[in-house]
Amino acid sequence: MIFFSLFSTAFSSVFYGIVVTVTVMALLYFALKSVSKGIVQTPIFFVTGIVLAVLLAIQSTLLIGALEAKDATDAAELYLNQLLEGSQGERS
Repeated sequence: MIFFSLFSTAFSSVFYGIVVTVTVMALLYFALKSVSKGIVQTPIFFVTGIVLAVLLAIQSTLLIGALEAKDATDAAELYLNQLLEGSQGERS
């Protein structure tokens, strides 16, 4: 059961990381195209864009995964605090 939870978290991190990457790359493309049409037609632009897209996808996926891990640790902390408060109340 926990395995499927981790698998779905990893899959959603990769998915949202790719969505963020596509969005940022599209914004960069249109910004550069509005500056000069000749910039986006060079082979160097495409090679640089592919490298940037791969690196940005990795970093975006890691960022989304870190945010989800932080949320999971916050939820675990609340659960453990409630569990400890409940067990101390039974001892008194």
